[in-house]
Amino acid sequence: MNRKIRDILFYIFIVIFLILTFLVSLYAAGYKLTLSWPLKLSNLLLKTSTLEISTSPKGASIFLEKEQKTFLVSQDKYLGENTSPAKINQLLPGTYNLRLELEGYWPWENKIRLDSGKALYINNLILFKKTLPLVLYSSLVQEITLSSDNNYLLLPFSKKIINLKQNIAINLPEDNIDTWRFSADNQNFITNKYIFNLNTKELIFFKQNENKPLSNLKCTANRRLSFYQVDNDIFELNLETQTENKLISLNSCQDYLIQDNYIYTLESYEQKSYLKKYSSKGEFLNSLELPYNLNYEFLNLDNQYINIVQKDYQQLYIIDLNSQYKPIKASLNNFKIGTWQKNNELIYANDYEIYSYNLNFDTFKLITRTGEKIKHLMWHPDRDYIAYATKDSFYIINWQSQGYTTTKILSLQEIKSPKLDIKNNQIYFSGRIGQQSGVYKLSVQ
Repeated sequence: MNRKIRDILFYIFIVIFLILTFLVSLYAAGYKLTLSWPLKLSNLLLKTSTLEISTSPKGASIFLEKEQKTFLVSQDKYLGENTSPAKINQLLPGTYNLRLELEGYWPWENKIRLDSGKALYINNLILFKKTLPLVLYSSLVQEITLSSDNNYLLLPFSKKIINLKQNIAINLPEDNIDTWRFSADNQNFITNKYIFNLNTKELIFFKQNENKPLSNLKCTANRRLSFYQVDNDIFELNLETQTENKLISLNSCQDYLIQDNYIYTLESYEQKSYLKKYSSKGEFLNSLELPYNLNYEFLNLDNQYINIVQKDYQQLYIIDLNSQYKPIKASLNNFKIGTWQKNNELIYANDYEIYSYNLNFDTFKLITRTGEKIKHLMWHPDRDYIAYATKDSFYIINWQSQGYTTTKILSLQEIKSPKLDIKNNQIYFSGRIGQQSGVYKLSVQ
């Protein structure tokens, strides 16, 4: 080999060294050289992205695949070899199919978008158990009621209350009951005919108003008090002394609400409806004429404002009677069922769609559309998921920064009156599986 050839090879090695040093420096700085077809010079050198994932529970296998493949980058190491929590670096920007799998849980799958030079965080993504419901009590399919402390479950048709902590059924009197409530402290079960103490099993029958039975039972945060309506009169019931006190007598009363020591009523006359506000002593304070005509009711949606629905038109009104300028803060069409996330965020549904509504910004967002009629809607305030039920199926909607994902967790012959136990992440429901009907418990986490 002569000197000229050695010099040429030397310079070639120098050029190769400089190129490799440049490429390694770019890689260390978070850049990748990409070749795709058709070739785009603008995409030849791209700054990479980072994906960070954590799940509850941990240990989910991560399957990640880029929609548009490149020639120089292998995706094999992202197909199930990483488990959560994980931080995956040096990912090319673009759209990926992401799937998380964990034995005993429903898989989570969604498209994600990684932007050049940025990180995407999917934190504490909830995975839901793939379990079968357990039968608690064999009975006919019926409406059920869960106490606010999640310790008692009422089966009104079967005349039973199930103590969920002790897993025993408590027998109720055979009287037909038209309205019922658990007291605010969940120590008493109140019906239109009697009060039943859940601790002592003491039974007290109402002696008054035998010709005009009470209706429209309501309980407030005050554990001692409950309220009911007889015709157009509203009564206060002291659960400790079993004494009754008439709060107010009206000419017309469609519905009432006790909130912050005020009495709110829905009254109608001369083909018009009014929202009225009274003091706890029955003194008139304020009034607002409502749109349309009759058939309004209060919704106890745990919000700082008054929530009223016009049932004929499925119209929800959010009202602030303290506002002189604009007492009706918002009006929502096609409202069937709903629940507030916070004071300003409402999750609600019509027959086939679920929306979120932000009261502060007066903005709507479609969460999902379904091919089946939505019968029930439940929201977990701490775990960021929605559970909803159709006639025969359960679904759970989970979301992160990349949008909403829906998982079908159960399908059976009939579902009625599901209740979400947010403390234990369980759903209680009355339903039918094959030939077996009764009350069931389904663990979701």
